[in-house]
Amino acid sequence: MTDYFESLALDSGCTFITPYRGPQHPHLVRCICGAKFTVYPERFKGEVRCLKCRAPEIPVVGDQNFYRRIADTPQRLSFTAFYIVENPDNYLIKFGVTNGTADKRLANHRRDGFTKRIALHRGLPPGVAIRIESKTIDDLVGLNIYPARGREYFPGIYKPLVQRLVRQNRRKFLDEAGSEA
Repeated sequence: MTDYFESLALDSGCTFITPYRGPQHPHLVRCICGAKFTVYPERFKGEVRCLKCRAPEIPVVGDQNFYRRIADTPQRLSFTAFYIVENPDNYLIKFGVTNGTADKRLANHRRDGFTKRIALHRGLPPGVAIRIESKTIDDLVGLNIYPARGREYFPGIYKPLVQRLVRQNRRKFLDEAGSEA
């Protein structure tokens, strides 16, 4: 696998920053355009390349129902904070939910390179944060925009769209939570 993965990367003009660690680990790669990005070998084989130059486009992954199925688990319904962070080196944004002040969660993301905080909404009523997250993911998937990694990691070019969707969904679910109280 390592030779095949390396040959695909080299053929596309990419160079490895981290050594090959197996198919279940992300690898840091530098694109011919100079951008760094992480990718799992299987995703790279699926034509995922640099998110900055977007060559070629990201393939369809996952399904919308997956996001809805995991959204209503009891633990996730208790989250009271929603955040958006950015990794300027990998040209990725990530949004998610957590509890309390979100400081510990954001510190974890900073260690992973997500050094720029775009938004942080604390003190949300239970169930609102996860609904914002799930609806934003559904809205993006509905526009044929899919995660670059995981569930909530999207190419940085979608930052303005994600911010707008989050604002809309936050208003909607806060209004609904207010009317239920």
